[in-house]
Amino acid sequence: MNNIDFDGTELCLIDSGIKSLQKVPLQSQIQVLNLHSNFIHRIENLGHLRNLKHLDLSANQISGIEGIENLSNLRTLNLSCNHLSDVRGLTGLR
Repeated sequence: MNNIDFDGTELCLIDSGIKSLQKVPLQSQIQVLNLHSNFIHRIENLGHLRNLKHLDLSANQISGIEGIENLSNLRTLNLSCNHLSDVRGLTGLR
Protein backbone atom coordinates (compact mmCIF):
# COMPACT_ATOMS: atom_id res chain seq x y z
CA MET A 1 0.00 0.00 0.00
CA ASN A 2 2.51 2.57 -1.07
CA ASN A 3 0.25 4.62 -3.36
CA ILE A 4 -1.98 6.16 -0.68
CA ASP A 5 -3.74 9.29 -1.86
CA PHE A 6 -5.96 10.56 0.97
CA ASP A 7 -7.33 14.07 1.33
CA GLY A 8 -9.80 13.47 4.16
CA THR A 9 -12.85 12.49 2.11
CA GLU A 10 -11.26 10.56 -0.76
CA LEU A 11 -9.03 7.50 -0.60
CA CYS A 12 -7.46 6.18 -3.80
CA LEU A 13 -5.51 2.92 -3.66
CA ILE A 14 -5.48 1.82 -7.30
CA ASP A 15 -3.24 -1.15 -8.13
CA SER A 16 -1.76 -1.27 -4.63
CA GLY A 17 -1.59 -5.04 -4.12
CA ILE A 18 -4.40 -5.05 -1.54
CA LYS A 19 -5.76 -8.50 -0.76
CA SER A 20 -8.09 -7.64 2.13
CA LEU A 21 -10.13 -4.59 3.09
CA GLN A 22 -9.32 -5.37 6.73
CA LYS A 23 -5.86 -3.86 6.21
CA VAL A 24 -7.04 -0.62 4.54
CA PRO A 25 -7.11 2.49 6.78
CA LEU A 26 -10.78 3.40 6.38
CA GLN A 27 -11.85 6.50 8.28
CA SER A 28 -15.54 7.25 8.73
CA GLN A 29 -15.48 10.57 6.84
CA ILE A 30 -14.51 8.92 3.53
CA GLN A 31 -16.92 9.80 0.71
CA VAL A 32 -14.99 8.37 -2.24
CA LEU A 33 -13.13 5.05 -2.08
CA ASN A 34 -11.28 3.78 -5.15
CA LEU A 35 -9.71 0.32 -4.84
CA HIS A 36 -9.61 -0.50 -8.56
CA SER A 37 -7.26 -3.24 -9.74
CA ASN A 38 -6.25 -5.02 -6.53
CA PHE A 39 -6.64 -8.61 -5.30
CA ILE A 40 -9.66 -8.18 -3.02
CA HIS A 41 -11.82 -11.32 -2.62
CA ARG A 42 -14.48 -10.07 -0.18
CA ILE A 43 -16.31 -6.83 0.47
CA GLU A 44 -15.79 -6.29 4.20
CA ASN A 45 -14.95 -3.64 6.79
CA LEU A 46 -17.13 -0.98 5.12
CA GLY A 47 -20.17 -0.88 7.43
CA HIS A 48 -18.95 2.17 9.37
CA LEU A 49 -18.53 4.30 6.22
CA ARG A 50 -21.90 6.06 6.52
CA ASN A 51 -20.71 9.02 4.38
CA LEU A 52 -19.47 6.87 1.48
CA LYS A 53 -20.97 8.05 -1.82
CA HIS A 54 -18.74 6.45 -4.46
CA LEU A 55 -17.17 3.00 -4.22
CA ASP A 56 -14.98 1.51 -6.94
CA LEU A 57 -13.99 -2.12 -6.42
CA SER A 58 -13.61 -2.88 -10.13
CA ALA A 59 -10.96 -5.29 -11.44
CA ASN A 60 -10.62 -7.32 -8.24
CA GLN A 61 -11.48 -10.95 -7.42
CA ILE A 62 -14.85 -10.48 -5.72
CA SER A 63 -17.30 -13.34 -6.22
CA GLY A 64 -20.22 -12.16 -4.07
CA ILE A 65 -21.81 -8.88 -3.09
CA GLU A 66 -21.96 -8.51 0.69
CA GLY A 67 -21.16 -5.97 3.36
CA ILE A 68 -22.61 -2.91 1.62
CA GLU A 69 -26.22 -3.03 2.84
CA ASN A 70 -25.62 -0.28 5.44
CA LEU A 71 -24.08 2.20 3.01
CA SER A 72 -27.22 4.32 2.76
CA ASN A 73 -25.49 7.31 1.09
CA LEU A 74 -23.88 5.25 -1.67
CA ARG A 75 -24.62 6.73 -5.11
CA THR A 76 -22.23 4.83 -7.37
CA LEU A 77 -20.88 1.31 -7.08
CA ASN A 78 -18.45 -0.12 -9.61
CA LEU A 79 -17.95 -3.88 -9.40
CA SER A 80 -17.07 -4.47 -13.05
CA CYS A 81 -14.36 -6.99 -13.96
CA ASN A 82 -14.83 -9.20 -10.90
CA HIS A 83 -15.97 -12.82 -10.55
CA LEU A 84 -19.67 -12.07 -9.98
CA SER A 85 -22.28 -14.46 -11.32
CA ASP A 86 -25.34 -12.70 -9.84
CA VAL A 87 -26.20 -9.36 -8.29
CA ARG A 88 -27.77 -10.42 -5.00
CA GLY A 89 -26.70 -8.44 -1.95
CA LEU A 90 -27.84 -4.99 -2.99
CA THR A 91 -30.89 -4.94 -0.74
CA GLY A 92 -31.08 -1.78 1.31
CA LEU A 93 -29.35 0.42 -1.24
CA ARG A 94 -31.23 3.10 -3.15
